[in-house]
Order: sequence, then structure tokens, then C-alpha cells
Amino acid sequence: MQQTLGLYIYVTVRTFFAWLWLRYCRWVAQPIRLVPRSNEFVHKIVIIGDGFAAGFGDWVTMDSAGGLAQYIAKEIVNEPKIRHKWKVINRGILNSDSADWHPTSQTKYFQDVFSTRQLRDAEVVLVIVGSIDIRRYPRIPAAETLKNIQSICDALTKKGKRVCVGSLCHIDIEAQNEAHRLENKAILDLCTDTSADELPIKMAPDLSTPIVRRADSKAFDGFHFNSKAYQQIARDTMTVLTPTLTAVEWTTWKKKLDGVTYDAALFE
Repeated sequence: MQQTLGLYIYVTVRTFFAWLWLRYCRWVAQPIRLVPRSNEFVHKIVIIGDGFAAGFGDWVTMDSAGGLAQYIAKEIVNEPKIRHKWKVINRGILNSDSADWHPTSQTKYFQDVFSTRQLRDAEVVLVIVGSIDIRRYPRIPAAETLKNIQSICDALTKKGKRVCVGSLCHIDIEAQNEAHRLENKAILDLCTDTSADELPIKMAPDLSTPIVRRADSKAFDGFHFNSKAYQQIARDTMTVLTPTLTAVEWTTWKKKLDGVTYDAALFE
């Protein structure tokens, strides 16, 4: 009992300071007031959601935004198919659930991000939310989690955003993990149903990939991921993200090509 209490206090205190440090590093590395406007050659990805979106558990320094934001940015730079510059903005919030990110939630997390002048012109949004819902007391029902995720995605596509929605994370408790497996199937069905839409919803990143099921992929709290896991998830995410980003870039090129005029006599 004493040992369990000591572990609880340790995790609680360390979580408080780790989240404080992550927010400070994010503020230093990505001051929102200095984020440039998107243009034909500079684009933005915004990551919203819970602690997995924020990169909690990652090893962060003052020159990094933490988690998937920093690792996806590195993957983009090294991807030859992506020609333009992309800023990846981390707006995840530790311990937030799907209800907190609902567009009409009293927390105003969604509104705070997409009413900000420097962020509302982001072309791509990664939605990583819902994994914490099962740990709430009382638990947020699976149907409500899925409804919240769909509402978030619908609100974003109506704003003209290309949306990628992450799977719910792997959990070591089998009963909870089985619930997440069923919810992930429903999220995949949601994405499949939009496949013919002008802005289809894609399923990525995958927070239940086999590598994150290992003990050496977990952070000190045993729930979130460490740096190694976030790096692997970022690499895997590029399979979905690369065609999404190149589609945005092609739209830009097409607009420029549509504006090109030529003398038909040259081709006679």
C-alpha cells in the first residue's frame, strides 16, 4: 500500500512538472504570434487533441515543440515528394478528452485554436483525441467518443481542412484495450464512409501500432509514449500524410498553371 501510494505521488508530481516543461518548450520553440501566414509555398499542419497530440512523455528541449510535431516536421524535410515548406504546430493539451475538443465545448479548446489568426489558415489538421475518455470517471461512453470525434472532423472539413484522425491508443488493460479496438474499427468506418468526399478523412496516426505495445515504448506514467515510440509513429504516419500534403501542394501548382496564358499560334 505504501509503495503504491509513493508511486502515485511520484507519477503525479513528475507529470505536473513534465507538462509544465513541455508547455514552456513549446512556447519557446513555437511562439504562435510569430507563426507566418500560409501562402502558395508555405503551409501548416496543426495537431490538436490530448497528451498524445501534445507529445507528453517525449524528451523535449527548448528548441523543440515536442512529440509528433517535431518528428513529423523532420520526416517532411526528408521526404523528396514534398516540395514546399510545412510548419507543424503542436496544440495538444494533456488530459483533455474528446468532449473537451468538441467544437461547442465550454472549454473552447477548438475555438481557441481555429479562431487564432496564425492558425486558422492551416490546410491540414491531425486530430488525436479520445484515448483518455475510457479513463474518465464516470467513463465517457464509446458512442459519445465517436460522436465527438465525428463532430470535430465535420467542423474541420466544413472549414476546408484536410483531416487525419488518429486511432485510440493501445492499453495494457485488456478490457479497456478491447473497447479501443472496437472504437478504432468505428473510426476506420467513418473514414471509409468519406472516401468519395472532396475532403476525405484519413486515419492517421496509428497509436495502437505493435511497437507501442512494448514496455520500452512507454513514458514514466505507463500510458503515454516515449521519444522512440513517437518517432516511429511519425515515420509510419508519413504513409498517409505524404499524399495529403502533396495534394495541397498540387492545388497550389494547379492554380498557378490555370493562370498561365500562351499564344496558340506557337503550337500550330
